[in-house]
Amino acid sequence: MHVASTIPRIRLVGEYRLVDLLGRGGMGEMYRAIHLPSNRVVAVKMLTDHSEEIVQRFENEARLQSQLSHRNIVRVEAFFHSEGRYYLAMEYVEGHTLAERIAWRGGLEPRQAFTILRAIVAATAHLHSAGIVHRDLKPTNIRITSQLETKLLDFGVATSRCSPALTRIGNVVGTPLYLSPEQMRSGKASTHSDVWALGVLFYEMIAGHPPFEAATLPELWARVNEGHFPRLRDRREAAAAESALVRDADRLIARCLSPNPEARPAAAELLSNIDRTLAPSWFRVPTVAALWSGWQQWTTARLSTVGAAAGLALLILVLLFFARSPRPDSERAAAPSLLASSVHTIDVTQGRARVYVNGSLLGETPLDYQAQPSEVVSVELRQVGYEPARARFDVTTRRTWTFTMRALHERTPGK
Repeated sequence: MHVASTIPRIRLVGEYRLVDLLGRGGMGEMYRAIHLPSNRVVAVKMLTDHSEEIVQRFENEARLQSQLSHRNIVRVEAFFHSEGRYYLAMEYVEGHTLAERIAWRGGLEPRQAFTILRAIVAATAHLHSAGIVHRDLKPTNIRITSQLETKLLDFGVATSRCSPALTRIGNVVGTPLYLSPEQMRSGKASTHSDVWALGVLFYEMIAGHPPFEAATLPELWARVNEGHFPRLRDRREAAAAESALVRDADRLIARCLSPNPEARPAAAELLSNIDRTLAPSWFRVPTVAALWSGWQQWTTARLSTVGAAAGLALLILVLLFFARSPRPDSERAAAPSLLASSVHTIDVTQGRARVYVNGSLLGETPLDYQAQPSEVVSVELRQVGYEPARARFDVTTRRTWTFTMRALHERTPGK
Protein backbone atom coordinates (compact mmCIF):
# COMPACT_ATOMS: atom_id res chain seq x y z
CA MET A 1 0.00 0.00 0.00
CA HIS A 2 1.37 3.42 -0.92
CA VAL A 3 1.76 5.62 2.17
CA ALA A 4 2.03 9.39 2.31
CA SER A 5 5.16 10.49 0.44
CA THR A 6 8.07 11.64 2.55
CA ILE A 7 11.28 12.95 0.97
CA PRO A 8 14.13 11.40 3.00
CA ARG A 9 16.76 13.60 4.60
CA ILE A 10 19.44 11.69 2.64
CA ARG A 11 18.42 12.06 -1.00
CA LEU A 12 21.44 10.40 -2.62
CA VAL A 13 22.75 7.02 -1.45
CA GLY A 14 25.40 5.41 -3.58
CA GLU A 15 24.13 5.29 -7.17
CA TYR A 16 20.51 5.83 -6.10
CA ARG A 17 18.30 8.85 -5.53
CA LEU A 18 15.49 8.19 -3.05
CA VAL A 19 12.23 9.63 -4.36
CA ASP A 20 9.43 8.83 -1.93
CA LEU A 21 8.59 6.59 1.00
CA LEU A 22 6.59 3.45 0.19
CA GLY A 23 6.28 1.98 3.68
CA ARG A 24 7.81 1.33 7.08
CA GLY A 25 8.41 -1.90 8.97
CA GLY A 26 10.10 -3.12 12.11
CA MET A 27 13.52 -3.35 10.45
CA GLY A 28 13.52 -0.39 8.10
CA GLU A 29 11.90 1.76 5.45
CA MET A 30 11.16 1.09 1.78
CA TYR A 31 11.64 3.82 -0.83
CA ARG A 32 10.93 4.22 -4.49
CA ALA A 33 14.24 5.31 -6.00
CA ILE A 34 16.04 6.05 -9.27
CA HIS A 35 19.20 4.18 -10.25
CA LEU A 36 21.11 7.16 -11.64
CA PRO A 37 23.44 5.39 -14.16
CA SER A 38 20.52 3.61 -15.88
CA ASN A 39 17.66 5.98 -14.93
CA ARG A 40 15.57 2.93 -13.89
CA VAL A 41 12.96 2.96 -11.13
CA VAL A 42 13.88 0.55 -8.30
CA ALA A 43 12.90 -0.10 -4.70
CA VAL A 44 15.45 0.54 -1.97
CA LYS A 45 15.09 -0.84 1.55
CA MET A 46 16.95 1.19 4.18
CA LEU A 47 17.78 -0.46 7.49
CA THR A 48 16.80 1.69 10.48
CA ASP A 49 17.49 -0.79 13.30
CA HIS A 50 21.25 -1.38 13.50
CA SER A 51 21.34 -3.91 16.30
CA GLU A 52 23.69 -6.81 15.61
CA GLU A 53 20.95 -9.41 15.03
CA ILE A 54 18.95 -7.14 12.69
CA VAL A 55 22.04 -6.24 10.62
CA GLN A 56 22.88 -9.94 10.39
CA ARG A 57 19.32 -10.72 9.28
CA PHE A 58 19.42 -7.93 6.69
CA GLU A 59 22.69 -9.24 5.24
CA ASN A 60 21.22 -12.73 5.20
CA GLU A 61 18.15 -11.48 3.28
CA ALA A 62 20.40 -9.84 0.68
CA ARG A 63 22.59 -12.93 0.31
CA LEU A 64 19.69 -15.37 -0.04
CA GLN A 65 17.63 -13.27 -2.43
CA SER A 66 20.62 -12.45 -4.66
CA GLN A 67 21.03 -16.22 -5.30
CA LEU A 68 17.56 -16.46 -6.81
CA SER A 69 16.36 -15.94 -10.35
CA HIS A 70 12.68 -16.67 -10.86
CA ARG A 71 9.90 -14.76 -12.59
CA ASN A 72 7.73 -14.89 -9.43
CA ILE A 73 10.42 -13.69 -7.02
CA VAL A 74 11.43 -10.04 -6.70
CA ARG A 75 14.94 -9.60 -8.09
CA VAL A 76 17.70 -8.13 -5.87
CA GLU A 77 20.08 -5.71 -7.60
CA ALA A 78 22.54 -4.55 -4.95
CA PHE A 79 23.40 -4.62 -1.25
CA PHE A 80 25.52 -1.70 -0.08
CA HIS A 81 26.59 0.48 2.85
CA SER A 82 26.51 4.28 2.67
CA GLU A 83 26.85 7.03 5.27
CA GLY A 84 26.62 4.57 8.15
CA ARG A 85 23.46 2.84 6.86
CA TYR A 86 22.74 -0.44 5.10
CA TYR A 87 20.67 -0.57 1.89
CA LEU A 88 19.15 -3.25 -0.30
CA ALA A 89 18.18 -2.27 -3.88
CA MET A 90 15.68 -4.51 -5.68
CA GLU A 91 13.20 -4.70 -8.51
CA TYR A 92 10.38 -2.16 -8.16
CA VAL A 93 6.97 -3.81 -8.42
CA GLU A 94 4.15 -1.47 -9.40
CA GLY A 95 0.87 -2.88 -8.19
CA HIS A 96 -0.83 -3.95 -4.96
CA THR A 97 -0.44 -6.67 -2.36
CA LEU A 98 -2.46 -9.87 -2.34
CA ALA A 99 -3.83 -8.73 1.06
CA GLU A 100 -5.29 -5.63 -0.59
CA ARG A 101 -6.78 -7.69 -3.41
CA ILE A 102 -8.46 -10.05 -0.92
CA ALA A 103 -9.78 -7.09 1.09
CA TRP A 104 -11.24 -5.39 -2.00
CA ARG A 105 -13.13 -8.49 -3.10
CA GLY A 106 -13.78 -10.25 0.20
CA GLY A 107 -12.23 -13.38 -1.31
CA LEU A 108 -11.27 -14.30 -4.87
CA GLU A 109 -12.97 -16.47 -7.44
CA PRO A 110 -11.63 -20.05 -7.23
CA ARG A 111 -9.94 -20.09 -10.66
CA GLN A 112 -8.25 -16.75 -10.02
CA ALA A 113 -7.12 -18.00 -6.59
CA PHE A 114 -5.68 -21.16 -8.17
CA THR A 115 -3.82 -19.07 -10.77
CA ILE A 116 -2.27 -16.78 -8.15
CA LEU A 117 -1.49 -19.75 -5.89
CA ARG A 118 0.29 -21.48 -8.76
CA ALA A 119 2.73 -18.56 -9.07
CA ILE A 120 3.35 -18.49 -5.32
CA VAL A 121 3.88 -22.26 -5.16
CA ALA A 122 6.24 -22.12 -8.17
CA ALA A 123 8.32 -19.48 -6.36
CA THR A 124 8.26 -21.53 -3.14
CA ALA A 125 9.31 -24.71 -4.97
CA HIS A 126 12.22 -22.76 -6.46
CA LEU A 127 13.24 -21.62 -2.96
CA HIS A 128 13.06 -25.14 -1.59
CA SER A 129 15.12 -26.54 -4.47
CA ALA A 130 17.82 -24.00 -3.49
CA GLY A 131 17.65 -25.11 0.15
CA ILE A 132 15.86 -21.95 1.31
CA VAL A 133 12.87 -21.78 3.68
CA HIS A 134 10.90 -18.52 3.45
CA ARG A 135 9.28 -18.74 6.94
CA ASP A 136 6.93 -15.79 6.39
CA LEU A 137 4.59 -16.56 3.48
CA LYS A 138 1.55 -14.28 3.83
CA PRO A 139 -0.60 -12.00 1.63
CA THR A 140 1.30 -8.80 2.51
CA ASN A 141 4.53 -10.40 1.22
CA ILE A 142 2.98 -11.15 -2.18
CA ARG A 143 2.50 -8.45 -4.76
CA ILE A 144 0.31 -8.45 -7.89
CA THR A 145 1.85 -6.29 -10.61
CA SER A 146 0.02 -3.99 -12.99
CA GLN A 147 0.55 -6.72 -15.63
CA LEU A 148 -1.19 -9.23 -13.32
CA GLU A 149 2.03 -11.08 -12.50
CA THR A 150 2.55 -12.43 -8.98
CA LYS A 151 5.78 -11.64 -7.12
CA LEU A 152 7.05 -13.03 -3.81
CA LEU A 153 9.07 -10.64 -1.67
CA ASP A 154 10.49 -9.99 1.81
CA PHE A 155 13.11 -12.57 2.73
CA GLY A 156 13.90 -10.89 6.06
CA VAL A 157 13.38 -14.08 8.10
CA ALA A 158 14.19 -16.68 5.41
CA THR A 159 16.85 -19.28 6.16
CA SER A 160 19.04 -21.69 4.25
CA ARG A 161 21.41 -24.46 5.20
CA CYS A 162 24.22 -21.89 5.32
CA SER A 163 22.34 -19.17 7.23
CA PRO A 164 23.67 -18.04 10.59
CA ALA A 165 21.55 -18.55 13.71
CA LEU A 166 19.42 -15.44 13.49
CA THR A 167 17.18 -16.03 16.51
CA ARG A 168 17.59 -17.39 20.01
CA ILE A 169 16.49 -20.96 20.67
CA GLY A 170 12.76 -21.10 21.35
CA ASN A 171 11.90 -17.82 19.64
CA VAL A 172 9.02 -18.00 17.18
CA VAL A 173 9.70 -16.20 13.89
CA GLY A 174 6.90 -15.43 11.44
CA THR A 175 3.32 -14.15 11.47
CA PRO A 176 1.14 -16.10 13.97
CA LEU A 177 -1.83 -16.63 11.61
CA TYR A 178 0.42 -18.50 9.17
CA LEU A 179 2.58 -20.49 11.62
CA SER A 180 2.43 -24.29 11.55
CA PRO A 181 1.87 -26.29 14.76
CA GLU A 182 5.52 -27.37 14.86
CA GLN A 183 6.70 -23.75 14.53
CA MET A 184 4.47 -22.72 17.42
CA ARG A 185 5.84 -25.54 19.58
CA SER A 186 9.55 -25.29 18.78
CA GLY A 187 10.12 -22.12 16.77
CA LYS A 188 11.79 -24.23 14.07
CA ALA A 189 10.73 -23.88 10.45
CA SER A 190 11.16 -26.21 7.48
CA THR A 191 9.88 -26.65 3.95
CA HIS A 192 6.88 -28.43 5.55
CA SER A 193 5.98 -25.28 7.49
CA ASP A 194 6.14 -23.19 4.29
CA VAL A 195 3.60 -25.61 2.76
CA TRP A 196 1.37 -25.14 5.84
CA ALA A 197 1.50 -21.35 5.24
CA LEU A 198 0.56 -21.94 1.58
CA GLY A 199 -2.53 -23.84 2.75
CA VAL A 200 -3.56 -20.99 5.08
CA LEU A 201 -2.93 -18.45 2.34
CA PHE A 202 -4.94 -20.40 -0.26
CA TYR A 203 -7.89 -20.76 2.13
CA GLU A 204 -7.82 -17.02 2.84
CA MET A 205 -7.73 -16.17 -0.87
CA ILE A 206 -11.06 -17.92 -1.47
CA ALA A 207 -12.82 -17.49 1.89
CA GLY A 208 -11.66 -13.91 2.51
CA HIS A 209 -10.29 -14.83 5.96
CA PRO A 210 -7.76 -17.35 7.39
CA PRO A 211 -8.94 -20.82 8.45
CA PHE A 212 -7.81 -20.30 12.06
CA GLU A 213 -8.74 -17.10 13.89
CA ALA A 214 -8.84 -16.13 17.57
CA ALA A 215 -8.80 -13.08 19.84
CA THR A 216 -5.60 -14.10 21.65
CA LEU A 217 -2.43 -15.95 20.72
CA PRO A 218 -3.05 -18.88 23.13
CA GLU A 219 -6.55 -19.36 21.64
CA LEU A 220 -5.07 -19.30 18.13
CA TRP A 221 -2.46 -21.91 19.07
CA ALA A 222 -5.16 -24.14 20.54
CA ARG A 223 -7.23 -23.98 17.33
CA VAL A 224 -4.20 -24.66 15.14
CA ASN A 225 -3.25 -27.67 17.26
CA GLU A 226 -6.82 -29.00 17.05
CA GLY A 227 -6.60 -28.70 13.26
CA HIS A 228 -10.35 -28.14 12.77
CA PHE A 229 -11.51 -25.49 10.32
CA PRO A 230 -14.64 -25.00 8.14
CA ARG A 231 -14.39 -26.42 4.64
CA LEU A 232 -14.78 -23.97 1.78
CA ARG A 233 -17.65 -25.94 0.25
CA ASP A 234 -19.60 -25.43 3.49
CA ARG A 235 -18.88 -21.69 3.68
CA ARG A 236 -19.00 -20.54 0.07
CA GLU A 237 -21.98 -20.56 -2.25
CA ALA A 238 -20.30 -21.58 -5.50
CA ALA A 239 -21.87 -21.68 -8.93
CA ALA A 240 -22.04 -25.07 -10.59
CA ALA A 241 -19.01 -24.28 -12.75
CA GLU A 242 -16.99 -23.42 -9.63
CA SER A 243 -18.04 -26.30 -7.40
CA ALA A 244 -15.42 -28.69 -8.82
CA LEU A 245 -12.68 -26.10 -8.24
CA VAL A 246 -13.87 -25.54 -4.66
CA ARG A 247 -13.75 -29.29 -4.01
CA ASP A 248 -10.21 -29.42 -5.45
CA ALA A 249 -9.26 -26.45 -3.27
CA ASP A 250 -10.61 -28.19 -0.16
CA ARG A 251 -8.57 -31.30 -0.93
CA LEU A 252 -5.34 -29.37 -1.45
CA ILE A 253 -5.86 -27.22 1.64
CA ALA A 254 -6.62 -30.26 3.82
CA ARG A 255 -3.33 -31.85 2.72
CA CYS A 256 -1.34 -28.65 3.32
CA LEU A 257 -2.90 -28.17 6.77
CA SER A 258 -2.22 -31.70 7.99
CA PRO A 259 -1.01 -31.59 11.63
CA ASN A 260 1.67 -34.12 10.61
CA PRO A 261 4.38 -32.22 8.67
CA GLU A 262 5.45 -35.36 6.80
CA ALA A 263 1.92 -35.81 5.43
CA ARG A 264 1.97 -32.45 3.67
CA PRO A 265 2.90 -32.44 -0.02
CA ALA A 266 6.20 -30.97 -1.14
CA ALA A 267 5.88 -27.64 -2.98
CA ALA A 268 6.88 -29.32 -6.26
CA GLU A 269 4.13 -31.94 -5.84
CA LEU A 270 1.63 -29.23 -4.94
CA LEU A 271 2.59 -27.38 -8.14
CA SER A 272 1.87 -30.51 -10.22
CA ASN A 273 -1.54 -30.88 -8.55
CA ILE A 274 -2.42 -27.27 -9.33
CA ASP A 275 -1.36 -27.68 -12.96
CA ARG A 276 -3.64 -30.69 -13.31
CA THR A 277 -6.54 -28.73 -11.83
CA LEU A 278 -6.03 -25.79 -14.18
CA ALA A 279 -5.43 -27.93 -17.27
CA PRO A 280 -8.19 -28.29 -19.90
CA SER A 281 -10.35 -31.31 -19.19
CA TRP A 282 -9.20 -33.14 -22.35
CA PHE A 283 -5.61 -33.08 -21.00
CA ARG A 284 -6.76 -35.11 -18.00
CA VAL A 285 -7.70 -38.12 -20.15
CA PRO A 286 -6.02 -41.12 -18.45
CA THR A 287 -4.02 -42.04 -21.58
CA VAL A 288 -2.55 -38.54 -21.84
CA ALA A 289 -1.87 -38.28 -18.12
CA ALA A 290 -0.19 -41.69 -18.09
CA LEU A 291 2.02 -40.80 -21.06
CA TRP A 292 3.02 -37.54 -19.44
CA SER A 293 3.85 -39.26 -16.15
CA GLY A 294 5.76 -41.96 -18.00
CA TRP A 295 7.80 -39.46 -19.97
CA GLN A 296 8.72 -37.62 -16.77
CA GLN A 297 9.88 -40.89 -15.24
CA TRP A 298 11.98 -41.70 -18.34
CA THR A 299 13.76 -38.36 -18.29
CA THR A 300 14.23 -38.52 -14.53
CA ALA A 301 15.83 -41.93 -14.91
CA ARG A 302 18.17 -40.38 -17.51
CA LEU A 303 17.32 -42.60 -20.44
CA SER A 304 19.18 -41.97 -23.64
CA THR A 305 18.47 -38.80 -25.56
CA VAL A 306 16.84 -40.84 -28.30
CA GLY A 307 14.49 -42.56 -25.87
CA ALA A 308 13.48 -39.30 -24.20
CA ALA A 309 12.93 -37.59 -27.56
CA ALA A 310 10.80 -40.52 -28.76
CA GLY A 311 8.67 -40.34 -25.62
CA LEU A 312 8.20 -36.59 -26.04
CA ALA A 313 7.27 -37.02 -29.71
CA LEU A 314 4.68 -39.66 -28.80
CA LEU A 315 3.22 -37.41 -26.13
CA ILE A 316 2.91 -34.51 -28.59
CA LEU A 317 1.14 -36.73 -31.14
CA VAL A 318 -1.40 -37.89 -28.55
CA LEU A 319 -2.00 -34.30 -27.37
CA LEU A 320 -2.59 -33.19 -30.96
CA PHE A 321 -5.03 -36.05 -31.45
CA PHE A 322 -7.09 -35.05 -28.42
CA ALA A 323 -6.85 -31.37 -29.31
CA ARG A 324 -8.42 -32.11 -32.71
CA SER A 325 -11.04 -34.50 -31.32
CA PRO A 326 -14.64 -33.23 -31.09
CA ARG A 327 -15.48 -31.90 -27.66
CA PRO A 328 -18.75 -30.97 -25.99
CA ASP A 329 -20.12 -27.53 -26.78
CA SER A 330 -19.68 -26.41 -23.18
CA GLU A 331 -16.00 -27.32 -23.26
CA ARG A 332 -15.42 -25.70 -26.64
CA ALA A 333 -17.00 -22.54 -25.30
CA ALA A 334 -14.81 -22.55 -22.22
CA ALA A 335 -11.52 -23.32 -23.97
CA PRO A 336 -10.80 -19.82 -25.41
CA SER A 337 -10.83 -18.31 -21.93
CA LEU A 338 -7.74 -20.36 -21.15
CA LEU A 339 -5.90 -19.14 -24.21
CA ALA A 340 -7.00 -15.68 -25.24
CA SER A 341 -7.78 -13.49 -22.23
CA SER A 342 -6.79 -9.84 -22.63
CA VAL A 343 -5.88 -7.02 -20.29
CA HIS A 344 -7.77 -3.71 -20.37
CA THR A 345 -6.29 -0.66 -18.63
CA ILE A 346 -8.77 1.63 -16.87
CA ASP A 347 -7.56 5.12 -15.83
CA VAL A 348 -8.65 8.72 -15.28
CA THR A 349 -7.08 11.96 -16.53
CA GLN A 350 -6.79 13.48 -13.06
CA GLY A 351 -6.20 12.03 -9.61
CA ARG A 352 -7.21 8.49 -8.69
CA ALA A 353 -10.67 6.95 -8.76
CA ARG A 354 -12.14 3.77 -7.30
CA VAL A 355 -12.97 1.22 -10.00
CA TYR A 356 -16.08 -0.99 -9.82
CA VAL A 357 -16.26 -3.78 -12.40
CA ASN A 358 -19.61 -5.55 -12.73
CA GLY A 359 -20.61 -4.03 -9.39
CA SER A 360 -17.51 -5.18 -7.44
CA LEU A 361 -14.77 -2.84 -6.17
CA LEU A 362 -11.45 -3.98 -7.69
CA GLY A 363 -9.15 -1.14 -6.64
CA GLU A 364 -8.04 2.31 -7.78
CA THR A 365 -6.85 3.72 -11.10
CA PRO A 366 -4.69 2.98 -12.95
CA LEU A 367 -6.09 -0.58 -12.92
CA ASP A 368 -5.54 -3.51 -15.26
CA TYR A 369 -8.51 -5.81 -15.71
CA GLN A 370 -8.08 -9.21 -17.34
CA ALA A 371 -11.15 -9.91 -19.46
CA GLN A 372 -12.21 -13.17 -21.04
CA PRO A 373 -13.20 -13.52 -24.72
CA SER A 374 -16.74 -12.23 -25.44
CA GLU A 375 -17.04 -10.92 -21.86
CA VAL A 376 -19.04 -7.68 -21.53
CA VAL A 377 -17.67 -5.53 -18.72
CA SER A 378 -19.59 -2.80 -16.88
CA VAL A 379 -17.28 -0.20 -15.34
CA GLU A 380 -18.10 2.56 -12.87
CA LEU A 381 -15.52 5.02 -11.52
CA ARG A 382 -16.09 7.01 -8.34
CA GLN A 383 -14.00 9.94 -7.15
CA VAL A 384 -14.70 12.40 -4.34
CA GLY A 385 -15.99 15.68 -5.77
CA TYR A 386 -16.86 14.18 -9.15
CA GLU A 387 -19.87 12.53 -10.75
CA PRO A 388 -19.59 8.76 -11.25
CA ALA A 389 -18.39 7.77 -14.73
CA ARG A 390 -19.86 4.64 -16.33
CA ALA A 391 -19.11 2.59 -19.44
CA ARG A 392 -19.49 -0.87 -20.94
CA PHE A 393 -16.94 -2.59 -23.17
CA ASP A 394 -15.97 -6.02 -24.41
CA VAL A 395 -12.70 -7.60 -25.48
CA THR A 396 -13.27 -6.78 -29.14
CA THR A 397 -12.97 -3.04 -28.51
CA ARG A 398 -10.00 -0.87 -27.52
CA ARG A 399 -7.73 -2.02 -24.69
CA THR A 400 -7.18 1.31 -22.87
CA TRP A 401 -10.04 3.29 -21.29
CA THR A 402 -9.18 6.74 -19.92
CA PHE A 403 -12.02 8.75 -18.35
CA THR A 404 -12.32 12.48 -17.72
CA MET A 405 -14.31 12.86 -14.52
CA ARG A 406 -16.89 15.65 -14.38
CA ALA A 407 -16.69 17.78 -11.25
CA LEU A 408 -19.92 18.11 -9.27
CA HIS A 409 -19.82 21.92 -9.38
CA GLU A 410 -19.89 21.75 -13.21
CA ARG A 411 -23.51 20.60 -13.12
CA THR A 412 -26.06 23.18 -14.17
CA PRO A 413 -28.12 24.33 -11.10
CA GLY A 414 -31.62 22.88 -11.02
CA LYS A 415 -30.77 20.10 -13.48
